[in-house]
Amino acid sequence: MRYGFFDTDSYGARIYAYEMDLPGIINNRMLYGRGHCGFVYVSVKPIAWMKVSAKYSAVRRDDEQDRKLGAQIDCVF
Repeated sequence: MRYGFFDTDSYGARIYAYEMDLPGIINNRMLYGRGHCGFVYVSVKPIAWMKVSAKYSAVRRDDEQDRKLGAQIDCVF
């Protein structure tokens, strides 16, 4: 889990935030202006050959809001 606030002067002073994501996915968020962001990542292995992962992330920047929900099931045979 992570949560943070950001406040930059302009797009030219943007911040790049690297986030843990579902396995096999690279996530790099660009943040600018004023706002907050956060995510919750959960992974469980109910049986030896299966892993279930889920992630919920939210970014609020000025008047815009971006929410995403992802899920993944990995099986090994």
